[in-house]
Amino acid sequence: MRKAEWSVLVLAVVLLGGVWLRVVNPTAPTRSPDENYYMFYAEKVAAAPLSTPRELVAVYNKTPATWTYPIPLRIGYYYSISAIMKVFGVGPEKAGLGLSTGCSIVQLLLVAIVGVRFLNKWAAVIAVALLSVSPMDLELARRVWGDGVSGCVAMMLVWICAEICTRPRARLWYAGLWICSAYFLLVKETGGVFFGLCVVGLAVASWRRSGSWREVGWIGLGAVGTAVCSFTIMAVMCGGVSAALETVRHSAQAAPLNQYGKTFQTGPWYSLPLGMWMLSPLAGCGCAVGVAAIAVARESVRETLGMGRRPMEVLVGMAAVMVLVIAVSSVPPALMNLRYVSFVYGMWYLMAGVGVSFLGRKIEGRLRGWAVGAVMVLVMGYSCWGDYSRFREMFLQGGVRDLDIRQVVGFPFGERT
Repeated sequence: MRKAEWSVLVLAVVLLGGVWLRVVNPTAPTRSPDENYYMFYAEKVAAAPLSTPRELVAVYNKTPATWTYPIPLRIGYYYSISAIMKVFGVGPEKAGLGLSTGCSIVQLLLVAIVGVRFLNKWAAVIAVALLSVSPMDLELARRVWGDGVSGCVAMMLVWICAEICTRPRARLWYAGLWICSAYFLLVKETGGVFFGLCVVGLAVASWRRSGSWREVGWIGLGAVGTAVCSFTIMAVMCGGVSAALETVRHSAQAAPLNQYGKTFQTGPWYSLPLGMWMLSPLAGCGCAVGVAAIAVARESVRETLGMGRRPMEVLVGMAAVMVLVIAVSSVPPALMNLRYVSFVYGMWYLMAGVGVSFLGRKIEGRLRGWAVGAVMVLVMGYSCWGDYSRFREMFLQGGVRDLDIRQVVGFPFGERT
């Protein structure tokens, strides 16, 4: 069997293992306040689909005690839960868990697709293997948080943007981009940052390829139209523009006063990558190697992994967007929570796959092929077992109920929620 066939077989096995882990792990015994709010919103919408968002926004704006909890403008998320409730005849908790688990599984598939299509088959195998045991993603899969859904949709945007960059004349991908982005903005308002960076990346890639400002202008016009469409839908359903803006203002005002944020979500500027590294050390190191190699030895990475020039541009774009999202997310005070950077989970593990695969190929010339393969299998096996063990120790047994930086970095000695 050739190497390419082996890689496909191993990827299929790893994917099945990742799906199995997401299905068999027990759900959380208790729900956090954020989850309870989402389930409450979904239950209300199931009873009165058209009038509920307006009523929820009105109550939210009149009740300062609720301003530190999820805002009722995220209609894309709780309407999705409500739709699952209606279709399958289940309660909001089962519907929300089904949505989170399903999105986690879809994200695994998307990482595999992007890895095989644009990177290197063995880099894709490594990325999917590490994501399949990711403590962050496994925890999102058993929670009723919108972050798992937004992470999945963000990875879908990455795939679509990558296809557009490599096949610019396939105009159907643009329709998928705007539809997916519109839903993304209705799931979580902070997705606007990620969406904006993706659009900028597309515009830059388009200008470098064609030198046409007209094409860049059409991309910008489509992005503005998508944002306006999403905001209009949300505003109309939630009681008007003034009510929506008032909701956002109240949420922003309450953020610095949030006692939970002050206690559990504060830390130095490097807290988010530190937390991701602590949960998945090999992925953190591999991601650092991948980003550094792309920055200083791009041609070496391209030749070593056997990538074309346009796929290499996709890889550079992913690295830039990932770094910028983490950097922007590290600026606001008292918001150091790994849930808030779920947009980059897929890219983080793809970069890890690139870094580990790049190192493996570099040492392949100094050792026999079977020796390199044996070392990679041992390293990956040990790392995956360690990551999954951390998930069990921290979240299933250790009482950690969130991905805030204080509990993650301080485990097992930190304070619990």
